[in-house]
Amino acid sequence: MIVDVARNSPAAKAGLRPGDIITQIKGVIIQNAEQVQDQVEVTPLGNTIPIQVQRDGST
Repeated sequence: MIVDVARNSPAAKAGLRPGDIITQIKGVIIQNAEQVQDQVEVTPLGNTIPIQVQRDGST
């Protein structure tokens, strides 16, 4: 679950909000926060990361 989104960050510009739950990144089902961090770290700066989130019960 996203707890905070830094103002003007790439996440904020992508529309992520506190309370969103990241369910997939690059088609990989996310089971813990470490997986999110790992995927972000291996993605070169400036590249888009396809994610799927759950917000208010909708995907």
